[in-house]
Amino acid sequence: MEPIISPWLVYLIGITECIRGICVICAIMLFIATIGNTIGFVDSAIKAKFHKWIPITFLMFAFLASIIPDRKTAIAMVVASNVTTDNLKEAGDIALKTKDAIKKDILDLIAEAKKD
Repeated sequence: MEPIISPWLVYLIGITECIRGICVICAIMLFIATIGNTIGFVDSAIKAKFHKWIPITFLMFAFLASIIPDRKTAIAMVVASNVTTDNLKEAGDIALKTKDAIKKDILDLIAEAKKD
């Protein structure tokens, strides 16, 4: 029987906040580097080499930090994709069967207790 939710998905949900934090830290560092590059704290040789890719990398990490969902959102997304009307109907049927079995067991116990 295949699992409904992949174990890898559970793992990824667990580390989303770490990945998001790393993206935020990288974006902050690159933002500071961009400001330092713009103001002129950086040597002109380094400035010429990294002038274009620092802001682009900053935007990339900022974008990633903004689209990576937190743990609660990721769990809600998995639940929303796996809950269907058929699954709900099947769960309701199982609950009714379980209730009927428990009711029958209780009535059998009461009947046995009355015999004694």
